[in-house]
Parts: sequence; C-alpha cells; structure tokens
Amino acid sequence: MPHKAADPEIIKVLLKQEIIRLGIQNNPSRTVYQDRYHRGEAPSPNSAMQITKMSWSDLMHDLGFSYDAKKNIAQNGKKGASKHLGAKQSIRLADPQICEQVVNGALELMRREKLYNVKDFRLRCRPVLGVSYDSLMRYGFSFEELKKRYAAKYGESIRKTSRWSRYSNADLTFLVIDYMKAHELNGLHQYSTYLNLHNDAMPATETLKKRLQLSYSELNRLLKILLQ
Repeated sequence: MPHKAADPEIIKVLLKQEIIRLGIQNNPSRTVYQDRYHRGEAPSPNSAMQITKMSWSDLMHDLGFSYDAKKNIAQNGKKGASKHLGAKQSIRLADPQICEQVVNGALELMRREKLYNVKDFRLRCRPVLGVSYDSLMRYGFSFEELKKRYAAKYGESIRKTSRWSRYSNADLTFLVIDYMKAHELNGLHQYSTYLNLHNDAMPATETLKKRLQLSYSELNRLLKILLQ
C-alpha cells in the first residue's frame, strides 16, 4: 500500500541506500531487490514506483544506476524457470554440506543485518535463508549455538543490544510513524496487531515504551498526535 504522506525524494534516497546495501548497484534488478530488500525499513519496489510515479527503469536511471530492463527480464526468466522446476525440492539440512552453507549464511545474515536477538533472527530466517528457525533448531542450531559460532568466526561476541540501538529516539519514532501511515494504522493497537500478523522488521510496542519511557496510553497518544 503506498505511503500517502511520503516525499518522493526521500523514497529515492532510501531506495538508493538499500540498493547499495544489497550490493546490486551494478545491476539493480527489480526481482533481486524484491527478494532481498529489508522489509519495514526500505521501500518496496511497488511503493517506490507508486510514490515517485516512475517506472523501475526510469527510477534506476534517475538514481544514477545503469539498468538494462530487457537483459534483466531475460535473466530472471531463466532463473524463474529453474526455480519452478525445482519448486518441490526443499533445502535438505540433513546434507552436511548444505547444512554448513546455511549455517554460514545465517552467521553472515546476523552480522549484515545486526540481528542480536532470536526474535529478530527468526523473522529474517526463512525469507533470507530459505529455512525456518525451527528447522535450524531441529538440527542443533539454536540461536545460542549460532552465537558461539559467530564468535568463533568473527572473533567477537554478539552484542546484547537491540537492533534498534543505532536509531535515536526521534528516528525510531518517525520510522514507526512512516510505517503506520504507509499501512493506514491509526493507533498503537492497530500497529501491534499488524506487526503480529505480518512479522515485519519493526520495533515492538514494548521496545518503543522502554526506549521512550512512556506508558502504553502515553505512547498511543504521542503516535496519534504525530500521525495528524
């Protein structure tokens, strides 16, 4: 759903930042971006196009990227066909080699997206790795075990801080406000309910209350004022 109050120029900045973060600036495929963008923080392709009133190709050129639409369509068509043929096959963690690849991918994900707690990791596990956190657990890779492997691989321990610690209170608040406007959520109850249904990577109500040192009713009142 488009963000009614979004500034097209801000959307362009966020979109460019996410493309660079994903490392696809040399070939900013819409399909690859759709599969990998950070939901809840970066704009979706459809939202970006709707808000800016530009096609994906025009957006990429406007952002200064080289983009060949026909080439990407052809490449993605081949990938899609290959994926379709193998659609019934699932990632087999019972295969030691595949399992090791998935675990390494999990460690890289934790480092790249600063996933410092099991709740955030669980949300990103299946979309990025292709396996659920429960599946990893069944093969002995709990978040605690992954933290040990993380320390062994990178020589540092997982910090016990929230992924939202890099945001100031103001930035965190307006991140939530933008999200609520984008999804037409009118209050804290709707926000919490929507998050529980969609598992988007956004700060939980308890996180907001703790960071802003507000009660539920005070936080709800603040959000409603800022939504006006």
